[in-house]
Amino acid sequence: MSNVQSFLEVQNVETDTAKDGRKFQKVTFRLIKFLNDRPVKTTQTRSRNLWEANELPDGRVIKADALFGECTTGMLVDGTIMTYNTTPYKIGENTVNTWTGVVFNGENGITVANNQLKNQNACVVDEHGQPTANVKVSTPKIQSAVAAGAEDDSEF
Repeated sequence: MSNVQSFLEVQNVETDTAKDGRKFQKVTFRLIKFLNDRPVKTTQTRSRNLWEANELPDGRVIKADALFGECTTGMLVDGTIMTYNTTPYKIGENTVNTWTGVVFNGENGITVANNQLKNQNACVVDEHGQPTANVKVSTPKIQSAVAAGAEDDSEF
């Protein structure tokens, strides 16, 4: 019986500042599996933003990610890369229905995915295709125009 453990190796760390002035680090991780204590490097990589603590004008404090400022290239972090089926959402011009991302040990993967998907009005779906979170479903606005030379029959 084989024993497989997963870790994330830090590949790259880029520090940047968001529009609101809050600093973050975009950290790229590569999945490494240990099979019977022997490392097996995979080609699977993903990035995740790690945020510093921030105090809002009203005095509330947004907590920092625990690993903010701690990651260095080559460091191993306890976690994995997970993939979930989701409600459809757009990336550029493409509609997708999966999410793949970094999940650290002690985190709930579905919660991490849903937190990242909420700005896209999407969420993870369960094994029956049902949403695991409330998402705002937007319906496209239909605009109509009267062609030149045609009569407008509308009453508004």
